[in-house]
Amino acid sequence: TTCIEIETPDALIIIDLGTGSWRLGAELQKRWSDPSFQGERSALVLLTHGHVDHTMALPFMKVFYDPENNALIRGSQSALDCLQKIFSHENPDQGVLFPQTLEMFTGLTFGEPITAGDTLAVGNTRVLTYALNHPGGSLAYRIEHGEKSVVIATDHEQQDVPDKELAKFASGTNLLYSDAQYLAD
Repeated sequence: TTCIEIETPDALIIIDLGTGSWRLGAELQKRWSDPSFQGERSALVLLTHGHVDHTMALPFMKVFYDPENNALIRGSQSALDCLQKIFSHENPDQGVLFPQTLEMFTGLTFGEPITAGDTLAVGNTRVLTYALNHPGGSLAYRIEHGEKSVVIATDHEQQDVPDKELAKFASGTNLLYSDAQYLAD
């Protein structure tokens, strides 16, 4: 399930923590631990939404257990709440799904929630947000650096086909990553 790595000259952005994350986490830990690595050991993790197919690999991201790494996770309030509930040591069901707790992820910090319409900046990389229609809500992200951009708009049940507002959000982008699994159109 969804895990996308986007690297710009001044940012490493990870979209979602689906099943592909375990492999990415191992690769990042290897890359960042290499003595010849000269960059920062940091990443911005953006959650589109809190459904388990987009968050299930969090405990398998080796890179999040290393206190020398600095990953900041952001998403909607509901997406962040989902993770905090599952991995909180105060959760009465803690340990049923995963034995890990938030305190074990010493290389991961929870950031402020994102609402649709927010714009984030990592150096000269901009991240714009757009609300998608999905049970529980979902966010699309437009990552821009210089003349290049990519839009990630997954898990969106379009009210109008095509979704003219999403088309405006994605207008002029170099790449649109979307899905069409919900309607034949």
